[in-house]
Amino acid sequence: MASEWKLTAENSTSIRSGTVEAPTSLNETSTESPPTSMSSLGATGFISNEVRELVVDLIMNVIIQISLRVLSIVSNIVNILIFAQIGLDDGVTVTFFALAVSDLMWSIFGLSVRVFTMTDVIFKVRPYVRLRSLAYILSWYTSLFADWSMLITLFLSVQKCACVAVPLLFKHLFTARRCILLLICVFVAVVVWYAPILSSLRMVRAFDKSTNSTRLRGKRVAYFWSAYALWQPVNKIVLPAVSLSGVSICVLILVTKLRQAIEFRQAATVESQTSKNNSTKTKEVRVIQAVVLVSTIFVVCYTPDIIRRLCEIAFPMFREKGPYNNIHTLVNQFHNVATLVNSSVNVFVYLKFNSRYRQLFLSVVWHRWALTK
Repeated sequence: MASEWKLTAENSTSIRSGTVEAPTSLNETSTESPPTSMSSLGATGFISNEVRELVVDLIMNVIIQISLRVLSIVSNIVNILIFAQIGLDDGVTVTFFALAVSDLMWSIFGLSVRVFTMTDVIFKVRPYVRLRSLAYILSWYTSLFADWSMLITLFLSVQKCACVAVPLLFKHLFTARRCILLLICVFVAVVVWYAPILSSLRMVRAFDKSTNSTRLRGKRVAYFWSAYALWQPVNKIVLPAVSLSGVSICVLILVTKLRQAIEFRQAATVESQTSKNNSTKTKEVRVIQAVVLVSTIFVVCYTPDIIRRLCEIAFPMFREKGPYNNIHTLVNQFHNVATLVNSSVNVFVYLKFNSRYRQLFLSVVWHRWALTK
């Protein structure tokens, strides 16, 4: 049987924003996230409902996150345009390009979820298509691209780590063509993994008591829960843990190799090697620095989610709808903000460490913007 579902404002946007947690509760009487209205919760932990409404619901959930999503969309469009002009001639550039595409799609879907939910819940707009139902479906696509971005970052770290640690073995392995094929295969695998859940969510015509009319509303088929039972441990625990562990190990190796490369370059300068060799070494060092910084930002921004999950295991009362619900929600929203920062700031990393990117940015973006003033 298919069961009709409805969606609260918080449910629609609790999808792991980097690892956005996809909502699973599909009716208003039994929701995994707390209701939008705080009046029914009473005192919850160390944070009052009034503070939560101001800090979490307004400042973090609306003002900061919407602003960061817009910044993420703009910055990743810029990344895509500039990397396309640079040329996808090496594995690292291809991976940076794919990461920008994935982060862009994640930001677009995430912003759509938030706008549709706010339009329905706050502004009470009731078109033929139930916007909260549409937001819920789109939230799963947000999660899909969040997971692809996570895997791309893992691949970026492993790729550069392998090339730096064992250059003779891996230097010519990660060609641009092979990286493109691998990243496409990873995306297809993610889509196939999500297919059972996505196919279980439908939009059907049904009578809506709130408007006293027939509207398109959401339904899920019976096998949704079976698919979710497989999805939850993999995407909430295994994938984040493996990605964070893998990226962290690669960062440690890259930092060690980076220090050695800097020391070697300084020694080579003292020994007056040719400027061409020095230029090549400098370029390679900057590529390593960019990969290290992108990976480090990823680790820092995703660590709060792992800490939250460990706290949930160690302290069963630290859960949604538990006695510490408000502080749990604050931690969750802090993680959402952190992952939005992760998808927005890569453009500044590229400007700092990629001279070709910086040159094209100034000529294509900055000069065109100046002409419009």
